[in-house]
Amino acid sequence: MGCHPRPISMMEPELFREKIKNAADLASLAEGWRKEGKKIVFTADWFDPLHVSHIRHLEKSRTLGDVLIAGIFSENALSDKTAEPPPLIDEDGRSMIVAAVECVDFVVTVAISKLDILFSSLKPDIYATGQRNKGTVNNETLEELAAIKAASCGSNLIYTNVEILTHRELAGMIASRMRP
Repeated sequence: MGCHPRPISMMEPELFREKIKNAADLASLAEGWRKEGKKIVFTADWFDPLHVSHIRHLEKSRTLGDVLIAGIFSENALSDKTAEPPPLIDEDGRSMIVAAVECVDFVVTVAISKLDILFSSLKPDIYATGQRNKGTVNNETLEELAAIKAASCGSNLIYTNVEILTHRELAGMIASRMRP
């Protein structure tokens, strides 16, 4: 299966909207997947805006298991702890865009501070994160790692070795190319 966004006009809107679930629904589905012996992979990001390094990360994450769940960080996850500006696209829009990516099985919105609760209910086998977080210590990474540990669900942290740009880095690249 490829992992490329398909033109929305070629998809039935219900197809990708059905991929957007709340945490309780996903927890129920995950229980069935575990009984079937399926390996659950979870990854999370702002996906704001979705760009090629996100697609590469999602594609690599999908190869790690049978079911790929993409978490979309919610706007209420922002706090004084992060230096990032608020997302350009609201969480509903980001959820729909990520759900339109073929290799993503399901999408859920989550606050970084609630990752431990989500991990406890989903019990993913793998938490896939991008290369940007490898060997770095920032508040977002610390909260993600703390969530895995707090959930005590046995998730393995795997780096996809895909460098994911932040929207600030992407905006800087665009701005630098637009200068005369």
